[in-house]
Amino acid sequence: MAKDDYAYISAAMEALESWDITIQTAEVHSRSENVVIRLTDRTEALYALRIHRPGYNTIDELKAEVIWETALNRDGIRTPPHVLTRDGGAYVEVTLHNRPHQVGMFRWIPGRILGEVIQAGDAEEQFQCFSALGGLIARLHEHTSSWRADKPLARRAWNADGLMGEYPLWGKFWEAPFLNAKEAREVYEARGRIYEQLRRLTTDSASYGLIHADLHPRNVIVHKEELQAIDFDDAGYGWHVYDLAVALCEFVDHERYVQFKDALLEGYLARRSIPDVEALLPLFLCVRGLISIGWAAARPEIVDSEKMKPHVAAIVDSLKLL
Repeated sequence: MAKDDYAYISAAMEALESWDITIQTAEVHSRSENVVIRLTDRTEALYALRIHRPGYNTIDELKAEVIWETALNRDGIRTPPHVLTRDGGAYVEVTLHNRPHQVGMFRWIPGRILGEVIQAGDAEEQFQCFSALGGLIARLHEHTSSWRADKPLARRAWNADGLMGEYPLWGKFWEAPFLNAKEAREVYEARGRIYEQLRRLTTDSASYGLIHADLHPRNVIVHKEELQAIDFDDAGYGWHVYDLAVALCEFVDHERYVQFKDALLEGYLARRSIPDVEALLPLFLCVRGLISIGWAAARPEIVDSEKMKPHVAAIVDSLKLL
C-alpha cells in the first residue's frame, strides 16, 4: 500500500457508513487532485468513490455537477451515474489530514480510456477516435445550448477573467517558479493581449455556455464503441471552442496533429457549428497551455517541475503566432 493510501481508505470507510452498500474490497485506484477508491460490493458490483480535494469546488458546485450529469444521462449522453446516500444526498463530508473533504460515489463505468486507445491504435483508429470525440463534445454543447436547469448552476466561469485575468482560476501562471525571467515576462505580456482578445468574443449560446472544460482523451471511457465523459470536476461556463482546444492540447507536437485536429472538427461540425472555430482554435490552445502552467505550479506534489520546462518552452514559442 502506497504512502497515505491507508488514510484515504479509512476516510472512505467512514464515508461509506452513509450508503446502504456492503463493501467487500476497497483499493486506491488513482491519486491526482482527487483520490478515487475502487469498491466492490458483495454482489461484485463495482463503484468509484471519489474523495475531493478541499478548497476547489464548494458543496453547491458539487451538487450542480450532479444536476448537470443527471440531465445528460436523461438525454442519452452517458456519464457515470451517481449513487445516492440513504438520505438521498450525493455527498458526505469526512475529515482527512485535519481538513474537511467531500466524498461522492459513482457506479463504475467499464471500458478503456480513450487516451490509451489512441496511443495503441494505428493512424486510422486514431482518426476515428478523434472524430468520435468531436461528436461527443458536440452532443454536450447541443445539450447545454438548449437545456435549462430549474435554477442557475453554481459553477465557475472560464471567461476572460477566469482564464486570463489578474486572478485566473488555476492561479497566476506567470509567477510559476519553474519559469525563467524571460519566460515570465513573455507569458505575462501575452496574458494581457489574450485577455483583451477574449473580452471581445461573443458569449451568445451558439458559442458559450456550460462546458466540461477538461475533456481530454484521458477523461473519456470507450465501452462497446460508445464514448462516455467522466470527471466533470472542472465543468463551468465557457466558450465551446475551449473544450475542443482541451481535447487537442496534448497532441500539438504529434506528427499527426493536423489530421487529429481535422478529425476532431469533422466529428464536431457534423452535428453543430461554432462561429470562427478554425480561427479561434490556436488562441484557445495557447490559453490552455498557459493556464496549465498555473495548474502545475499549484501542485508540486504531483507535477515534476523539471518535466515542465520543455512544455513551457513550447508554450512560449507558440505565443509568437498570436
